[in-house]
Amino acid sequence: MKYYHLNARLLAPLMVQENRQSNAPCGLPYLPGGSLRGAVAGIYLRNGGSPEDPAFRTIFLDDPVCFPDLLPSHSPDQASRPLPMTAASCKRSPGFILDKAHGVCDSLAAFMAAELEGGPVTGALACTACAQDIKPFSGFWNGNLTGAQKNDPVLVYHRHTGIDRHTGTVASSIFYITQGIAESWKSSDDRYHPQYLSGGLFLNKDQFEILSDWLTETVFAGADRTRGMGELAISLNKTQTPAFDLKAWSSSFKNKLSGLTSKQIPPGEYFSVGFASHAIMVDAFLRPSQEIMPDFPDLVMDTRMIRQHTVRGWQASWQLPKPEDVAIGMGGVCLFRYTGNDIQGLNTYLTQLMIKGIGLRRSEGFGRIHVCDPFHIQEVI
Repeated sequence: MKYYHLNARLLAPLMVQENRQSNAPCGLPYLPGGSLRGAVAGIYLRNGGSPEDPAFRTIFLDDPVCFPDLLPSHSPDQASRPLPMTAASCKRSPGFILDKAHGVCDSLAAFMAAELEGGPVTGALACTACAQDIKPFSGFWNGNLTGAQKNDPVLVYHRHTGIDRHTGTVASSIFYITQGIAESWKSSDDRYHPQYLSGGLFLNKDQFEILSDWLTETVFAGADRTRGMGELAISLNKTQTPAFDLKAWSSSFKNKLSGLTSKQIPPGEYFSVGFASHAIMVDAFLRPSQEIMPDFPDLVMDTRMIRQHTVRGWQASWQLPKPEDVAIGMGGVCLFRYTGNDIQGLNTYLTQLMIKGIGLRRSEGFGRIHVCDPFHIQEVI
């Protein structure tokens, strides 16, 4: 399996509804993996393909590809990431330093210090630039610690009226709005730039060859496609496989933690598990669960910051809504400590989790994780 960068350029606004209620027009600021998966399948089926064909089975059935969420980015070669829930910034001037704001910090070490002290979080509560309070900071960023910038897309609103079926004219009292991602964004120098969406996925040789052939065509995703929305040009390129250094990350994190607490730091090697997408977890009885504990000996969860998210969707082939699932929301973070001696075995195990994902519906982009995010061991960026 090799790692590939999947990049999509918006040729038209993209609208993916956040929920199914017609009175709630909010759209998602990214393209979910499930929508991408359906759009890619649509290419093959519209060209006369069948679900029984070997190519279709290779991509979707026998060894299904885990299609990623495509997150907004400002350049075709940029890998965007969701900000962790531990990210925080100044309430008066929120944002990264490069965006001419007061910077963004991480509070994972502060939460761990609070666990050790047995009291409230006291570290990293004030802005280093103006001493004002800091607040949670969410969205997407470029993942570059030396040049951190936010990648939130520009959202557009389309206004619609209802049509009376009998007269063919505007219906009385029917007016609604839909929200989507614009196909371009405007920089500070008043120039317009194309909007990109990006993600990464693991493919074997056969899967890469099949997808490369399919993606030469324009892809249509999301809602309101008959109105000219959702047109994408997608490219697939090999890139560097994500990697991590657990011992180096643990050493840096313990140094940061030691400056926030007077208590003795529990022994062991620390590592973080971050949710790059929503993760649908269940217990032994298939009930929704918010618990995550990797199946590896001598692991302890020290602290976590997660939120619950309800996953909804639409099954185009059934023409019915998908069952609702309860998931751990994108951006959640768990801090683990390893007290054993098999570091190499743990590295191998965590690498496999990054490749395969966790939980249910992984082929739709759910359950994507990253390990030892360097964002947690940095100062203000």
